[in-house]
Amino acid sequence: MTQNIKILIVDDDPVGLIATSRIVKKAGYEVLIALNAVECIDSARVNHPDLILMDVLLPDIEGADLCRHIKKDSELKGTYVVLTSPQRTDPAEQAIGFDAGADGYIASAVSNYELTAGVNSMVRILKAERERDQLIIELKDGKNGVQIFSLEN
Repeated sequence: MTQNIKILIVDDDPVGLIATSRIVKKAGYEVLIALNAVECIDSARVNHPDLILMDVLLPDIEGADLCRHIKKDSELKGTYVVLTSPQRTDPAEQAIGFDAGADGYIASAVSNYELTAGVNSMVRILKAERERDQLIIELKDGKNGVQIFSLEN
């Protein structure tokens, strides 16, 4: 398993779901799947994925709205969300996703290599932010012989 990263793939198209799952598994990630928003939320709360790859068009809610819900949920708000589209979309549609809190946007009409590279890029960012957050905690706690003080205290 690559870096013990769990990725939840949400797509109501079974063919797309299977194809994306295979690509992501081949890249070495643990894969979870969901066919709609309800399954996505349920799985995310139980399995705590690191990243959610979510189709922008789901049968029960639009991806941007589900992204907003995830980002506001106290259990899930730290989860990275990448919206996916089965076709190329214009920048205004992508901006709606980013305004909803999406951390990335990948048009699914890309090669397997491009999809894998996009996922790997998001995982690198996710890991770097986690390492930074852990370092800040250690510095505030005075570990490693260094202590920082914040004006917030």
